[in-house]
Amino acid sequence: MVSVTITPATDPTFSITDTYCEGDTPDALPGTSDNGINGTWSPSTINNMASGSYTFTPASGACANPFTLNVTITPATDPTFSITDTYCSGDTPDALPGTSDNGITGTWSPSTINNMASGSYTFTPASGACANPFTLNVTITTPTDPTFSITDTYCSGDTPDALPGTSDNGITGTWSPSTINNMASGSYTFTCIGGVCQSIYIERDDYNAYRPHLQHHRYLLFWRHARRVAGYIR
Repeated sequence: MVSVTITPATDPTFSITDTYCEGDTPDALPGTSDNGINGTWSPSTINNMASGSYTFTPASGACANPFTLNVTITPATDPTFSITDTYCSGDTPDALPGTSDNGITGTWSPSTINNMASGSYTFTPASGACANPFTLNVTITTPTDPTFSITDTYCSGDTPDALPGTSDNGITGTWSPSTINNMASGSYTFTCIGGVCQSIYIERDDYNAYRPHLQHHRYLLFWRHARRVAGYIR
C-alpha cells in the first residue's frame, strides 16, 4: 500500500500598493512573496499610466498558487482657478489661493502676483493629492495715456465742445461733469472704462503751456474762460 500526501498549495502574499495616481512611481514587483515563495511577474513592472493586472507565477517546484495583482491608476485631476490673468500696471492683483476651485490644496511659486511685470506662477498640489500642477500666465499691460483734441479756453457764453466718450486714441470712458459749463471755469475728469488707461492731468490757463501730470485711470482737463476786454482776449 502506498500512502500519498497531498500538500495544499500555498497562496503567496504581498504587501504591494495596488492604487496609484497617474504618473506616480509604483512599487517594484518583488521576486519573493512576503511568505517566502519565489517566482516571476508578468508584466514585470507596473505601468503608472494605465490600470491593469499583474500575475505572479511561483517558481517550478514551489507548491504555491499563482497570484494576481489588480492595479488601479487614477487619472490626475487638473486644478481649476477663477483668477484674473490680465492687469493694468499698478492694479491690485488677485491673491493666489491655496485651494483650487475644485478643492485641491497646494502652494504657489512665486507666492504673489507682481503687478509691474508679466510672468508665470506655478501651483504645485500638496503631497498625496492626485492632481497635476497648474501654471498661471499673467499679463501686465502698460497703461495708455488718453489723448484729446478739446478746446480748453472759451469766452464766457461761447458754445463749448462736447466732451467725447472716446479719446483720440480709442479709449472709451466717461466725463464728470459730463458737459462744459460755459459760464464758469472748472475741471472735468475723464475716467476710463475697464481700467485700461493711465491718467493724464492737464492744466492750462490763458498764458501758460500745458503741464502734464500722471494720475491713475483719469484725464483731467482744467480750463478757464478768456475775457474779452477792450477788443482783445486776455
